[in-house]
Amino acid sequence: KKDFDIFGHIHKKDFFANGIKKTHINLFNIKKVREFLIKNKPKVIINTSGITNVEQCERNKSKAYKTNVEINNLFSSLSNKYNFKFVSISSDHLFGVSSKNKFLETDQTFAINYYAHTKIISEKIILNNSDNSLVIRTNFFGEGLYYRKSFSDEIIDKLSSGIEISLFNDVYFNPVSISKLSQIILLLIKKNYKGIINISSDEKISKYKFGLLLAKEFKLNRKLIIPIKLNSKKHLAKRPHNMCLDNSKLKKILYKENFSIKDQIKKLDYKPRIENFIPYGKQSINNSDIKSVNEVLKSNYLTQGPKIQEFERKVAKFVGSKFAVAVSSASAGLHLSCLAYKLNKKNNLITSPITFISSANSAKHCGSKVIFSDINLDTINIDEKNLEIKLKKIKPNSLVMPVHFAGLPCEMKKINNYKKKYNFDIIEDASHALGAKYLSGEKVGCCKYSLATVFSFHPVKIVASGEGGIITTNNKDFYEKLVSLRSHGIERDKKKFINAQLKKSEFAYEMQKLGFNYRITDVQSALAISQLDRINKFIKKRRTIAKIYDKHFSNIKSIELPQKKFREFSSNHLYILRINFDSLGISREDLMKNLKKFNIGTQVHYIPLPMQPLYYEKNYEKKYINSSKYYNSCLSIPIHYDLNYTDQMKIINKIKYYTN
Repeated sequence: KKDFDIFGHIHKKDFFANGIKKTHINLFNIKKVREFLIKNKPKVIINTSGITNVEQCERNKSKAYKTNVEINNLFSSLSNKYNFKFVSISSDHLFGVSSKNKFLETDQTFAINYYAHTKIISEKIILNNSDNSLVIRTNFFGEGLYYRKSFSDEIIDKLSSGIEISLFNDVYFNPVSISKLSQIILLLIKKNYKGIINISSDEKISKYKFGLLLAKEFKLNRKLIIPIKLNSKKHLAKRPHNMCLDNSKLKKILYKENFSIKDQIKKLDYKPRIENFIPYGKQSINNSDIKSVNEVLKSNYLTQGPKIQEFERKVAKFVGSKFAVAVSSASAGLHLSCLAYKLNKKNNLITSPITFISSANSAKHCGSKVIFSDINLDTINIDEKNLEIKLKKIKPNSLVMPVHFAGLPCEMKKINNYKKKYNFDIIEDASHALGAKYLSGEKVGCCKYSLATVFSFHPVKIVASGEGGIITTNNKDFYEKLVSLRSHGIERDKKKFINAQLKKSEFAYEMQKLGFNYRITDVQSALAISQLDRINKFIKKRRTIAKIYDKHFSNIKSIELPQKKFREFSSNHLYILRINFDSLGISREDLMKNLKKFNIGTQVHYIPLPMQPLYYEKNYEKKYINSSKYYNSCLSIPIHYDLNYTDQMKIINKIKYYTN
């Protein structure tokens, strides 16, 4: 900065650097280049442009030639006329087949791929065009620009994210750091050195061992680096095994300092990328969602308006039910359903021990007794055989509330077959299961096997409305009770009034039942309506994520994958691992803490309800053996629409590290 004014010439990409003036110039437009040279009279031009991806060069040879050769040809041909020194960055990729340990500047080059071919041609053209040009043969590492990571960036970023990386253990090079390379080039310019020179480190090292050095320096997991052999048959372009450059000429010109790769790595000022926290679940909001909400905010109705009915009609049509009643939450929906059924202390509710507290609380609010039926470990849903044992003992006119855990529907056909025999009704807790299908093919919520079905629209669920829920049913009387109970038990249809005096009033309403304010708003409904347009995309993405997890976790001895056989039927709201923590010698809490350090959020779904003080049962582990086994091993890991492949691979590799 003391010696030069520095211009950064931008062709298409942009960059940000203090103390550098930026100019846009078409490097293939000789007229524009000449205008710049005349105006600014540069003393030195350093060309770092080029296509260095060997596969890309092989696929698009014309583009590779234009970029790697023609730009060098243009500037080197102009350097004598406009009196500037031209410096070009070449490559260490120039020696295809040789038994030499390191290559001198005078050694015969031999191209085994098109990338090397362009570099060799370019070197010859530069030296032929200009007697004041400098060609740098090198390979470098260090922090690259935001749009193009260096080799070392790729290694460090992947290891930091817990992603495995394969590196050749039979391909050798001796790179220098970008800062060291820059210092040496500046000294060579000041000495007005001409011709070809190698800038390299002293050590000959494989790319695999180079990766291990980076991992050691930055305290990253070396086990994620997998050594592999170079197999040219797997690549479009052949690659050399040895790219090591001899730096003895450089040391004679400058100084005899040792160029140690280890020392240069220690001086790297690497700043790890700031990673966002990956939650186990989250909403996905797009511009259409925002627009839909904004339109309601500008309308006459924020609540009790037309969007609520539109929301209800859309859900009913999607699941195939006759009616739908939107409410403030799924918890409200479960409670209203129990109230509308007239559940009370004279009857009981049977549900799963592995569920959120709302399932049981909906009955508790009605004064009913709650009975738990153990789960099936393959599905984490209520076990039908255990359910029948419970049904034999309970009073008639009771309720069964199957919970479609993690989005996988229960065996509703089997449960429905018990109905006539044991005289009970069914309300499905489908808080996790919007978009799921029964094994018989119908959509959950069609109410083919139940009196009612309740869905959740909480932000972590399939479709979000902020908070919110909906009840579907095919029973008109039940539907009308729900509508009334949702809004304080108020009746506004005068034909149904009980008090004759109130019938005469224009503004009258009757509170005929003790209801609740469980209303949803138009704002929430508008968001849910917009989200429902993407529900098939949401379901498809979750299924894809689940199958990728299945593929990577299937062969780990300490992990079991419940529900794996049913991905096509499930909405895949949750992805559950069952981990044998005893065999690993690590607790669930420690694993969750370790994953959190890497910004990976996990959760436990759920603490068995018989462990909760309100429902506590002594020796519950013996009464609910499967639920206890499940709880001691379960862990929910991230699954949501916005989870990208890179983050998923980070999650997979971190869990593999702790569970293998």
